Amino acid sequence: MCKKAFTLAEILITLGIIGVVAAMTLPVLIQKYKAKVILTQLKKSYAEIQNVSNSILNDYGDNIFNIVTSIDNTEAKNIFMKYYPGAVDCQNCTCYTSKGIKYETYSGKSISCGNYYFGLSQFLTKDGRLISIGGYNDTYAGRMITVDVNGPFTKPNAWGRDTFTFRITENKVAPCGGRTTCSNPFNYNCRKLPDDNYSGIGCTYYALTKPDFLYKKYYYEDYTTGEM
Repeated sequence: MCKKAFTLAEILITLGIIGVVAAMTLPVLIQKYKAKVILTQLKKSYAEIQNVSNSILNDYGDNIFNIVTSIDNTEAKNIFMKYYPGAVDCQNCTCYTSKGIKYETYSGKSISCGNYYFGLSQFLTKDGRLISIGGYNDTYAGRMITVDVNGPFTKPNAWGRDTFTFRITENKVAPCGGRTTCSNPFNYNCRKLPDDNYSGIGCTYYALTKPDFLYKKYYYEDYTTGEM
């Protein structure tokens, strides 16, 4: 009895189709996986900052807001570093700028070292995350803490993509964006403005609350007061 079998041409065509499908779907799967990893790292960083803030409050016996806004950025950095065992000082961004590494806003504009909210007072945690202590002013009171959740040596090194900002208020750490103002109302809301020095500072809230935000990389065209 003659048995039927696939010809070499048929096998090659099938393999070719599989290859095309894999080439189309693999980048999407990789990107989704990377976004999921960043979200996990973001949640971990947020929880850790909250725990450290609670520890500072307990040890210093005062409102966390009063503690961190009564001192300058460097002093605040030194306090936070005490609660991150094995942390390495990165004052003036020297631990990565010496290697030619730069940061960008959500829209791709270069962030200079010493940006008001992404300050010179920084340190690396034991697991490689970069934590930066930012400025304080009377209009939008509160110390800012920015975290590159996968560290300066892993791209994209961009606000709202792997680098996220939180604001310390009265006994609370809040993600920037939504109802938490961290900059002026025309850029804190995660808008993609090419000439905006702080574009992406308000993306933290949306990265934590909007499904697939980090994967889709969308943004808000117009400013809307409060939570969207």
